[in-house]
Amino acid sequence: MITHRKKAGELINDCLNTTALSILGTPQRKDEFVFDVQNFSINRLNKTINYWVQREEINKHITFHCAKHTFACLLLLYGANLKTVADAMGHSSTKAP
Repeated sequence: MITHRKKAGELINDCLNTTALSILGTPQRKDEFVFDVQNFSINRLNKTINYWVQREEINKHITFHCAKHTFACLLLLYGANLKTVADAMGHSSTKAP
């Protein structure tokens, strides 16, 4: 999965395992997005996440920021190395700011 990091202007190539690839399926076009949220505001993303949370009857306030860090923690928990997690999060370094 190749992503473009806007801040640094670089391309990130994250390798996906076979399970992830089978869930995602085959894209119809090379430039097709998995989630078409590129033009969503943070407010709209948070409303969408809130809808998912309510639908699953989860009684917690979860935002995009929280979901992003949960994703990072789960990657580490399941054995991803720190560089892979930093790349997936859009960070250019593993060092603290």
